[in-house]
Amino acid sequence: MSSLGGEYRDIFLATKICNGGTTMKKVKTVWTALLLLVSLVLLVSCIMLPPQDAQIVRITFDSQGATVEADPVTKYVEVGSVGALPTEPIKTNYTFGGWWTASNGGGTEFKATNFVTRDITVYAKWVGAPQTKAPEKQIGTETVIIEQVAAKPAEKVPAQIEYKVGVPGPAGGYVFFDKGVYNTEFGSWDGTKWTKDGDGSLSWRYLEAAPADLKIGENELFPFGYYRPERSNLVVGTETAIGTGKANTVALMNAKGNAYRYQDTTNETMTSEYAAKLCDDFKLDKFDDWFLPAHDELNLMYFTLYRNDIGDFIGDYYWSSSEFDGEGAWVQLFQHEYRSPHWRFTEHRVRPIRAF
Repeated sequence: MSSLGGEYRDIFLATKICNGGTTMKKVKTVWTALLLLVSLVLLVSCIMLPPQDAQIVRITFDSQGATVEADPVTKYVEVGSVGALPTEPIKTNYTFGGWWTASNGGGTEFKATNFVTRDITVYAKWVGAPQTKAPEKQIGTETVIIEQVAAKPAEKVPAQIEYKVGVPGPAGGYVFFDKGVYNTEFGSWDGTKWTKDGDGSLSWRYLEAAPADLKIGENELFPFGYYRPERSNLVVGTETAIGTGKANTVALMNAKGNAYRYQDTTNETMTSEYAAKLCDDFKLDKFDDWFLPAHDELNLMYFTLYRNDIGDFIGDYYWSSSEFDGEGAWVQLFQHEYRSPHWRFTEHRVRPIRAF
């Protein structure tokens, strides 16, 4: 009996152990399935959701050689619409034609409403033909320049040539200032200079210094001259700024005629060889529109020409057309950056200039 009971006990234990192993296997199977499911969900999330950095894109605005670039040049936006475009760039003698996806106006136009999903560079489109460039060291013959001007008189531009500071000008002197643009009110261009039409402003862009100082015989030094309609010294009312030399010269000549020059209060000497009149009388080939430079124009000549060893200037005093008072006028010493008023009877060097 005990033997039979032992057999039943062994069968019971064996069955229990077997059933317990089956349960464990089921539990392990369920956990494995759950882990696989979680891993699959995480994998799908990684695939479907882009990384945080992918939400921001960079737009670069290439102004294509503009004089003033767009602002800002680079813009960062979230994936989607561009939003506000930068300020439009500026390029001399051209009109801005929008932003495009390829250079020189190629591709498609890029607007604020465009949808962007990646980094991109867009390019400015410029409308207008560039001006013919003059060689930096030597400009072509005057005959060629005049023919270019005469070919298109209706355009009212001096010439299809751009000059750089320091190069020869059309009259054979040296360009020492570029204003960047011509005046908005034009006169008439006769092939060598502008003449005024009606009440419009005289148009000019460049200032050109004569190739050498004035010289009459052996004389290279001349007085500024006094305005003395009676026995007291008066001022004409000249200015000092860039662009005022021509008006100064005309005003001095109209007031003084043959200027009085003296060494003391008892010496009155009449002479027409004073700085402003000599410049107005000066003629080089066909060019006769010269004048005495204003205070600031003279200073420009010092910096752009003399200090670069251009123009055969002497390290000496030069007259400007700007009065200081009834007794003196402004001069500049070209040996140094030194400007001061000198007595009007003092004799100094004179270098005519012209605007074109």
